[in-house]
Amino acid sequence: TGGGGGGVLKRKAAAAGEPVLVISGSGYVGQFVIRALLEAGQELHTTHRPGRDVSQLPNEVHCHAVDYTDVEAITALIQELRPGVVVNCGAMGNLGACEKDPAAAEVANCPRALVEAMAAEAEGAPRLFVHLSTDIVFRGDPAELYGEETPPAPLNLYGRLKAEFDGWLAAREAPCCVVLRPTNIVGPQHPYFSTGTKFLQWLDGQLRQDAPVKVFDDEFRNYVWVEDIVAVILKLAADFPVKAPPHRLLHCGGPEALNRVDMAKFVLAAKGYKPTYAAPDGSELPRLVPTPRSSVNLGYESPLCIRFKSARVEEYLGRPFRRVADCIKERVDRI
Repeated sequence: TGGGGGGVLKRKAAAAGEPVLVISGSGYVGQFVIRALLEAGQELHTTHRPGRDVSQLPNEVHCHAVDYTDVEAITALIQELRPGVVVNCGAMGNLGACEKDPAAAEVANCPRALVEAMAAEAEGAPRLFVHLSTDIVFRGDPAELYGEETPPAPLNLYGRLKAEFDGWLAAREAPCCVVLRPTNIVGPQHPYFSTGTKFLQWLDGQLRQDAPVKVFDDEFRNYVWVEDIVAVILKLAADFPVKAPPHRLLHCGGPEALNRVDMAKFVLAAKGYKPTYAAPDGSELPRLVPTPRSSVNLGYESPLCIRFKSARVEEYLGRPFRRVADCIKERVDRI
C-alpha cells in the first residue's frame, strides 16, 4: 500500500486541462492527497499558511501562500487558477481552541467564501468541491450505529460548526459538493515533512520507553487509515465530471470500533515491543495503563463512543476499508 491511495485509479481527473487545488496541502492528510494526485499525473496546486516552509513538497506542486479564510485572497486565487476540483483539508480541529475563539473557529471550519468563489468563477462549468468533515457532529450514543441518514447532534462548538457547514454544502446546487465525514484518521509518518506528532507516532514514541503509558479505554471510534480516505478522494476527482458523484455525503470509518488501548496493542504487536518493562526493583510492570477518558476534564464536552457504518463509501470505492491492525503491520517501518 503506497501513497497512491491503495492503488486506485492512476488516471487524471476527468475535467481535462483543469488543475486540482488542495486547500492546506501541507498538513497531514493534505500531504497524502498531494502525493496520490501527483502519482495520478494531475496538475496540482496547494495553499498553505503564509510563513510556513513548504520547500520539501515536490517541485511539481504549485504552492500558494494563501490563507483560505482570507476572502479576498482565496477568491483571487480561484479566479486565477480556475480549478476543476478543490479538495478542502483545512480546519481548526483543536476542540479546546474552538471553544476559546468561536469567531476564528467559524471562519476556519465554515469556508463559505471559498465555495462561493468556485461557483462565481465557474459560470456554469462543472466544478467539484470535496470537503473533509468529522464524526464529532454526533453526540456519541453507544447504542447507535451512525449512518449518513442520522441527523447530527453535536455536543461542542467544533461539531456544531462542522454540522452547519455540511448542511450548507448539501443545499447548494453549484459547485457539486461532496462531504467526506471521517472518524479518527491514522496512518504512517507524513510523506514529505512533519507538521506535528500524530497519534500512532506518539504511541510508538511512548511505548518504546520503559515507563507506563496511560491510554483511554472508554472512547471508541472506527479508526480509518489515511490512504483509504485518499483513495475515495482520488476516485471522486478521476470520475468527475463524466461521472457525477452518486452521493453528497459519505461516512468514512474503518471496519471496527476500537478504543485507544486496542490501538496501542496493535502498535506493540507490530513493533515487537514487550507488553511489560522492568522496574528498578526488578519487577515487571505493564506498559499500558487503561484509563477512562470520562474521568478527565477536557474543558468541553466530547462524545465517547461514535460507531460508524461505511457501507455507502465502500460500495462507491468498490472495496472495504482496511483493518487498521493490518495497515499498521504492513507499514510498520513508517509508524
